[in-house]
Amino acid sequence: MKRVYFILLTMLVGCMTAHAAKPISVVKQGERLAILTMHDGSQYEYVFERCMANELYTFHTVKVNGVIVNEATSDNIGPLLVENAGWTGGNHLLDNGNRSARTVEVGFMADGKKMEKDKTYNCNRVDIAVKNVLADPRNEDNVLCTEQVAYVVMGNSIDVTLQLSFECKEPCVIDRYYGMQSMMVGEKAVYTPGGAYSDFTRIDDVNRFKQGDYPSFNCFIEQGEKCTQASYLAPEDLGRHTLVADDDVSFIGNSSGKCYHKMMGGTTVQSGDTFKWHGVYVWYVNDFTLRGKYAFKGFYNGEPVIYECDTNGARPLITKNKK
Repeated sequence: MKRVYFILLTMLVGCMTAHAAKPISVVKQGERLAILTMHDGSQYEYVFERCMANELYTFHTVKVNGVIVNEATSDNIGPLLVENAGWTGGNHLLDNGNRSARTVEVGFMADGKKMEKDKTYNCNRVDIAVKNVLADPRNEDNVLCTEQVAYVVMGNSIDVTLQLSFECKEPCVIDRYYGMQSMMVGEKAVYTPGGAYSDFTRIDDVNRFKQGDYPSFNCFIEQGEKCTQASYLAPEDLGRHTLVADDDVSFIGNSSGKCYHKMMGGTTVQSGDTFKWHGVYVWYVNDFTLRGKYAFKGFYNGEPVIYECDTNGARPLITKNKK
């Protein structure tokens, strides 16, 4: 009898430990998700909800140790500028003041299981799927494209995979598409591994640089008072900057209080065209030197990694350290 009791007690403690070990707490209230987790000694909180002028579903606020460090008062993702017509998507309204985009589908999962009820979920990973429809600024009754966004939230990182599927009735030229941007609060300095700013440079002295001059650039890192934020763009699909000419800019900094990855410039598109990009937003308090190179911890494709930076850009190195 004592042996049976011991076995049952061991199983119960094991279950409690496994439950307690799940690092993420998600409070779901309708579509609103408040995600709280610890990583590397700091607390991270992400709020996903509809926001910006178009009320698109995305991460609205990011807090590190209780302080807001990113706030979607403008675009973190998007928009597109159609040549001779105007902007669509993100925080941009049409020229007549109407919304240029809307969110039509949202889905949530905690460790691969759907989050349907309003309650608190404990998990290791949060997946959020969003579908947006962007209007054609040449005729707002027509669809320019659909924007499907997959977010993965783990630790100090939001991993983003985005696909644009064009449905425009007539071909058009995308004058520019910024894709991955940053709405960091209180940026003080910027470092661009593989780019023009080879060390942290005072934000007032940061501008922009051309793709041809810095073909290895794939990450910009913004230093604030409370933490640092990295916006890593994986060198695949649009992240290879093949749709940005050598004499066009691939990075814009210190513009309207934000920084930009530019992914398209003067690109002709038509119905049936699809484009993808993959990037990771990482917030961290502690950086360090690895093999003499600037480095920080984050996540990538669901795995803990160390991002190592140098003149060849940034790269995620998989580590067995799960903390």
